[in-house]
Order: sequence, then structure tokens, then C-alpha cells
Amino acid sequence: MKEIYDNKHVFINCPFDDHYKPLFNLAVFTIFACGYEPRCAWELGDAASQRVTGILRLIGECRLSVHDLCRARPGDDIRFSMPFELGLFAAARHFGGEEHEAKKAMVLHETAYEYQRFLSDMSGSDFHPYSGSEELFCKHIRDFLAKDCAPARSLIGHKKIIEKMEAFEVGLVSAADENGLDTDDLQFVDYLHILRKNDVFGCALIP
Repeated sequence: MKEIYDNKHVFINCPFDDHYKPLFNLAVFTIFACGYEPRCAWELGDAASQRVTGILRLIGECRLSVHDLCRARPGDDIRFSMPFELGLFAAARHFGGEEHEAKKAMVLHETAYEYQRFLSDMSGSDFHPYSGSEELFCKHIRDFLAKDCAPARSLIGHKKIIEKMEAFEVGLVSAADENGLDTDDLQFVDYLHILRKNDVFGCALIP
């Protein structure tokens, strides 16, 4: 069972558009700074495989998940993929046997209680509204991971994580240039590579 809890992979289920990109980067940075491994559909590159097949593989490999359902709301820009992937993760925990019983998920939404209008089956579950606040968004993810790793270790606070990310982004452009990358179209795998190469999260864990 210990090997199961050694799995620090976190599946990120969120919108993939330019407007959401700052929050996506913050989610990736927060997860990585807390000593976990961010995973998402943007790492899939097999054109011969259906996207859902790749997502199912990711869900199978990740013990934890962060879901932002901010696009699942009435309106012209409604998106169903995020609730769908949340359902896949919940089903993996329920039907996946002992290997997947340790799965945990946290669900974010921009507006409190709006999820009840489109996902009534989740009533009574803990949703984490962030009202467009990057600081609150970061805090929710950090606190979710802090509960997972306690009492074995403790994590620095969300304010320090944001401070470290701001410092990282100052040097991100030059780091990307050194690797011949375009920051306007920086791939998820390249963003992770730069994170690993630059020890911006070395003090994320409190001794």
C-alpha cells in the first residue's frame, strides 16, 4: 500500500485556452513546488490514439487530481469535457480496485454553488470557489496537497509559492531563449523542463 501513496502524480483537468493560461501555469507551478508531478492532456502527442484513450491512461497513472469546472456553466462557451473527465476519475476510484482506492480529487469553480445548476449529483461534495483570485486558486491547490502529505511533511504557504513563481517568470523568457523556445507558444513539457532545470522550488518543503 505504501507504494500506492508514493505516487505523487497529479492530473490537471482544466480549460486549455489563452484566457485560462495564467491559471494553468499557476496550477502547474504550485503542484511542482509542493513536490508533486503535474500531468495533463497537453503532454499527449500520439496522433494515432484517441484523446480519451490518452486521458484514461493519465487518470490511471495519477493518484491525485485537480479539476476546474469554471467553463461548465450555462452560456455560449460552456464546456462538457471537464465534468466528463471528473466523472472518469471518480469512476476509476470506484471501479479500479485496490490500486486506485487511494485516488483523491479536488474540484475548483470560479463561482460558489454554481456547480449545483449543472452537476447536482455532486451536491454535498467540497467545491472550492476562487472568484477569479489567483491567490485563492493557489491556496486551494496548496492546501489540498498539504493535507495529502501530512503529517510526514509540511509545505510552505501559498503566498511564498506565488512569490517564487513571480521570480521564476522574470527569468522564464531568457531561459526559453537559451533553449530556442518561444514563450508565446511554450509547450507544457518545455515549461516543466525549465522548472526542473531552475531550482525555484528547492525550499518548498519545510524540513
